[in-house]
Amino acid sequence: MWRTYVGPEHELGEWLGQCPEEMVWCFHPDFRLMRALWLNACFTLPEARSPITQCPNPVSRYCLDLTKAQPWLRSKKVRRHKNDFRLTVNADYQSSFQICQGVHREMHGGTWITPGLIQSLDQCRREDSQVKVYSVELWEKSSGRLAAVIMALSVGDIFHDYTTVTLVRDSRSPGAILTKVLGHLLTEAGYTLWYWGFKNPYMAEYDGSYGGVSLDNAQDPLQS
Repeated sequence: MWRTYVGPEHELGEWLGQCPEEMVWCFHPDFRLMRALWLNACFTLPEARSPITQCPNPVSRYCLDLTKAQPWLRSKKVRRHKNDFRLTVNADYQSSFQICQGVHREMHGGTWITPGLIQSLDQCRREDSQVKVYSVELWEKSSGRLAAVIMALSVGDIFHDYTTVTLVRDSRSPGAILTKVLGHLLTEAGYTLWYWGFKNPYMAEYDGSYGGVSLDNAQDPLQS
């Protein structure tokens, strides 16, 4: 069990970023506590059959530095296949998240995407001015199918996606197209950092020209 417990009695802040554990935990968090965790760069991974919610707190956080003038739209697949798709933001947030939920269950046999989490994030999307919540959808024009979706939130000029799902899997790589088009849009909108969480092997392709960098969890990204 992780040693660091976070509860409604705690005022979250810099101490959480300096915590040396990769996971902290809370007990049956309500909306107020979950929002406070999201505001402090800790996402929540509830378990439908347990009162314990895990909160990833990576010591090393993989991010894309969006100030580096990345060649987002120069990708061959973006240039070749961009006209096959259209993009929307928050077309139907809850439906998009429920689709991700189904894919998680099919691929992994379970999911942290619970009805309560969907409703809480959607409440933030509708009501919150600090924690902004998005579903970014890529649709195949010819069929009308949802091809890929990125579920995300932002605080200030930092953007954090908490799950990405590709539903149309073919040689066009719709998931990669969505990532690169979104990177371009985030840069244009003035975001400075795109937080991806724990680094996975597939992220290595973003280390070079796409500004991939691993930041200490207590590090000021503007001083990296």
